[in-house]
Amino acid sequence: MRKTGYSLLLWLLFQPLLSQGQSGDRITVGAKHFNEGYILGEMIGLVLEDAGFTVDRKFNLGGTAVTFEGLINDALD
Repeated sequence: MRKTGYSLLLWLLFQPLLSQGQSGDRITVGAKHFNEGYILGEMIGLVLEDAGFTVDRKFNLGGTAVTFEGLINDALD
């Protein structure tokens, strides 16, 4: 039951993004330097690639300040 709940939650979170995107769009996924960030970033990248997006992965970005600046400056999506 838990696995189904998590899958449904991921689908609900990504459905608006996936329905708006066009095949071939490039999205940059970033993650901080923690194992959980690597795993979640890779999962998000795989879901987006399955939807037809081109995904750039930028992992090991450092702390929250570095990642936040990447979001502010449109270096990360």
